[in-house]
Amino acid sequence: MAAPDSPPQFDLFETRPEPSRQRVGRKPHVPTPEQMLIANELKAAGATWPAIARALGVCVNTVARHYFPSTVASPPKGRRRHAPTPATRKIVRRAILGGMPMAKVAKLIGVSVPTLRLHYGNELRL
Repeated sequence: MAAPDSPPQFDLFETRPEPSRQRVGRKPHVPTPEQMLIANELKAAGATWPAIARALGVCVNTVARHYFPSTVASPPKGRRRHAPTPATRKIVRRAILGGMPMAKVAKLIGVSVPTLRLHYGNELRL
């Protein structure tokens, strides 16, 4: 123990207490049975999600996540996968036989040149 007249002691390495393992931020929303009933009645009456959110006093994302999670479909990522049809195959075949460059053929059917090569390889080898 230090003498009462000695200077205060400092920790030069600044040891800190262990950080808490608790979740930071707001507690997650837990809907009450009354709120679920209100939300389901409003949904059955044809109310929109913003109207339901205003009635419950929460944001639209909370309504989507906690009240109707099965109806929330995430939007597809990226472009739709190209599916060649007999009509597009015929267009590609005629354009290539007519001497049109691949870049123009790809633009004609709305795909990129690599997609054209991937899906229409047989038509390009005529």
